[in-house]
Amino acid sequence: MIRRATPEDLQLIARTLGRAFVDDPAYIAMLPTDREARTAKVLRRILEVAYLAKNEIWVSDDLRAVAVWAPPRQWKISIAKQLRLVPLAAIIGSRSILALRILNGIAARHPPGDHHYLAFLGVDPEAQGQGLGSRVLAPVFERGGGFYLETTNPKNHGFYRRHDFAPIDTVSLPAGVSATLMMRDRR
Repeated sequence: MIRRATPEDLQLIARTLGRAFVDDPAYIAMLPTDREARTAKVLRRILEVAYLAKNEIWVSDDLRAVAVWAPPRQWKISIAKQLRLVPLAAIIGSRSILALRILNGIAARHPPGDHHYLAFLGVDPEAQGQGLGSRVLAPVFERGGGFYLETTNPKNHGFYRRHDFAPIDTVSLPAGVSATLMMRDRR
């Protein structure tokens, strides 16, 4: 069963995302040590501050798969919310400036227009290959419209192409990281 996440789910959602992003090049660059736990802490705070209120976090019932969406024209994080994210520097540590440069480099290339924005998609590594990622994407795909995402992990390209996303640009970022920007056309 796929459902919307609740505030009570955040801890387990963050754990799933921490496990899912452990081998992502951007997170390797930003959090070279204790990456799974630190990624989970960072993403929990981001979800809490910027995405939970949008009510577009979709999860599998066992919380081993999660898709975090922003509705059309609601992807930007306000200055007030960005200030609430400042404590993340304590978790990220000495690579906070690098993390900001990577994240801002990606955000600066976000295309204009009305599209659903897939901010995060993660499936616990032990549950990958079972169709959970596709299932947590489905509730928003069913609405139609345009869809956009960025991925810094080349391993994800095939999955997204199978869901009709096509690369529209590649962004070179600090620390040898690159992001592939992908769109899925309106249907």
